[in-house]
Amino acid sequence: MKTDSYGCADETYHKILVKEKNKDGKGIKNGYIWVFLAVNLGLVYFFYCRGSRGSDVFFEFIRGFKGAFQSDGYRTYKSAGKWFLRLACFQHVKRKFLDCGDDFDCKVIVRLINHIYHLDHKHRIGQNGWTEAKHRKWRKDMCKPIMKIIRKKLDRMAADKTILPKTEKYDAVHYMLGEWDALMNIFKRGDYHLDNNDIERLNRYISLSRRNSLFFGSHKGPNGEPCSILSCARADSTA
Repeated sequence: MKTDSYGCADETYHKILVKEKNKDGKGIKNGYIWVFLAVNLGLVYFFYCRGSRGSDVFFEFIRGFKGAFQSDGYRTYKSAGKWFLRLACFQHVKRKFLDCGDDFDCKVIVRLINHIYHLDHKHRIGQNGWTEAKHRKWRKDMCKPIMKIIRKKLDRMAADKTILPKTEKYDAVHYMLGEWDALMNIFKRGDYHLDNNDIERLNRYISLSRRNSLFFGSHKGPNGEPCSILSCARADSTA
């Protein structure tokens, strides 16, 4: 999987029974399951190490990978961006602006992001003679100017002293500014996705299990080991 030039990373959780009691007096904690998708190979890899969400778990896995990887703005992934070409996710950015409700400025940002999607989806690489190189040029000519408009609006909002810290609007603006370079990296190729939705769809298998069962009995899980591969399968399968 590490030979792929394009990967996506994410993590989700499941309830785990443990001996230690939490603040509510229950022996239950969130155990985090990591997932890595090799986009070009179509392979997905789930891994787990005692439920840890620590950076060391992900860094140990990604060692030897040399491609670009896409993720949300979790600090572990942002740290890994020091050594790899990291791509951000437009959907994570857009959700934060949608959370701002009817705020005019935020609605404008959402519309501009939606317009980027509209333009980007006009062509599909591999169909009607459309190539990665053509799509890269299309993105440069059509999408990058919109990003310049968005950046001007973000800078204006960031300088607005009436937008207070710890508000949804403040968080949305500064989250996107913090992800800016990784968002712009998406336009370096024509085949990089605008978002991390493929891997989020794969995480729904964990989410369904979380809704349909109360917890896992221990960290060991089905493989009998506290640090283990949970599954490695085709990304388009239900394995």
